[in-house]
Amino acid sequence: MNKLNKLTNKEIKSILRKIEERYDIDKLENNYIFFSNKEGKVYIINKEVSKVKDRLASHGIYFCKYEKDGIRLSIEGSMLIKKPKKNIIKIDKEQFLDWMEGNDIFLEDKQGYFLLEYDGMIIGCTKGNSENLRNFVPKHRRSH
Repeated sequence: MNKLNKLTNKEIKSILRKIEERYDIDKLENNYIFFSNKEGKVYIINKEVSKVKDRLASHGIYFCKYEKDGIRLSIEGSMLIKKPKKNIIKIDKEQFLDWMEGNDIFLEDKQGYFLLEYDGMIIGCTKGNSENLRNFVPKHRRSH
């Protein structure tokens, strides 16, 4: 794994504020230590766990990635969002199965980052480009 750098309080507040504004949620709980790598991926680890772990880089979870046009949440990062009020796309069973196979969902007129919801659960983050919703599910996590 690449070297991780601990984020400053200012950087953490900026990330959390952008997420809170994008999805119109209450203030995110910040019981985490944040790290990033040179590719812009952000990892988090619970503050309590960090007290007993000496190799933080191998114990954090991938939370989000800085993109040139916003912040793209990971699957786990998306699941930490509680009660989002906007920028959520609800999908049906057929779309969910396609999504889990790694396929994009064809849905027009959606621009930017969205949370995907299926059957009352947030299942990940996507990016709309006016023609479809881009699938970011890693190959090793897809159903085949």
